[in-house]
Amino acid sequence: MKLYLFVLPVMLVAVLQASGCTSTPSGVVPAGGTYISESAGAHFDQSVTRTDGEEDAHIASMFLGRANRPAHTPDTIYVAAGSNGIVVSNDDGATWEAIAVPLRVSDVVALVSGVIVVSGVDADGQGFVLRTIDDGKSWETVLTVPVPVQQTSRGFFGSSNDAVPAVVIAITEDPLRPDRIYAGTSLGGILAGEQSAKTWRTIHTLTDGFFSSASAQPALGIRDIVASPVRQGELAVLTNRGALWLVNNTEQRKLSIKQNLDTDSQFGNSANKRVLNVTFIPEFPDALFAGVNDGAVITRDQGATWEQLKLPVDTVQQFNSAVVAVSPTNSARMFVGINSVVYRSEDGGVTWNTFSLGLKSHLITEILIDPLNAAKVLLVTRRLAV
Repeated sequence: MKLYLFVLPVMLVAVLQASGCTSTPSGVVPAGGTYISESAGAHFDQSVTRTDGEEDAHIASMFLGRANRPAHTPDTIYVAAGSNGIVVSNDDGATWEAIAVPLRVSDVVALVSGVIVVSGVDADGQGFVLRTIDDGKSWETVLTVPVPVQQTSRGFFGSSNDAVPAVVIAITEDPLRPDRIYAGTSLGGILAGEQSAKTWRTIHTLTDGFFSSASAQPALGIRDIVASPVRQGELAVLTNRGALWLVNNTEQRKLSIKQNLDTDSQFGNSANKRVLNVTFIPEFPDALFAGVNDGAVITRDQGATWEQLKLPVDTVQQFNSAVVAVSPTNSARMFVGINSVVYRSEDGGVTWNTFSLGLKSHLITEILIDPLNAAKVLLVTRRLAV
């Protein structure tokens, strides 16, 4: 079994330089990073201070992405930081510590057993899932996704290359089985990791239509995977193309959301919305809340019908980023983050308040609510590629 030791200072410097961080004048903290609210989202302040002794003592310039706020230790927050590994806060987002990982990290999960699990790729594009039992001092490889040998075949129509690499993109813990996590791959595979991610098995592969083939699988690449908090084994799966699926054991069901939900006419209404983010609502087992390309929608019957929430935006606009969250103690309090604007509702989506971070060059990638104190909300942001 492959073991990575945390003794890579030269490599860490190299990946920091390769991650696209830009230099800023000494003492000046750029926009970005994480933002915290202690007023249930009425106001947010930047919170990016590092405590690990680095000269560049903030996380504002890091490529932040998926985040995990474990229910068993909600004051501790983990954020995937690409080539910077992961960043961790042990004080509810007030300060941060960077932990090096020998991967470009795409997702992170902290389990009740104390094990931290990350997914990502190395410099050669090889996909891995690693775990640590000592808070990042060393990393153990628990899953390797092989890169296919690139073989070129010559057929009637010329050369072709059928080798398609797969990597684990998203991981999530099972809220009903604390020792299990789920992983989604770039080719539509769904894996289950048992014994705190020590052993793995494939439980499902997305298929779309009778003519699905290996060459069609990249279209089913999994962008995000969310486990139901009330139904064992039920997963909401989001693909890179913006399709939403419900998967339970070996069954799968694609949930279509018509682009125009406000009309009964079938003319001009064949297109579907692109789903950009999704979450379950714990108090309502059949409900899903989703960020879509023109705002946000909700279903109360597992996708049979959908309602467009009346966000104060023009629905003729098309967005590429929308994240959603629901308060764990009050399902009527809902959040939607579009680009760098936060929309908050206290009445189940009827009316909305807004707060803008004023970051035209950033997107909100996560909205995390403290399950023990729902007034505390943390936003994770990421700079747009230039």
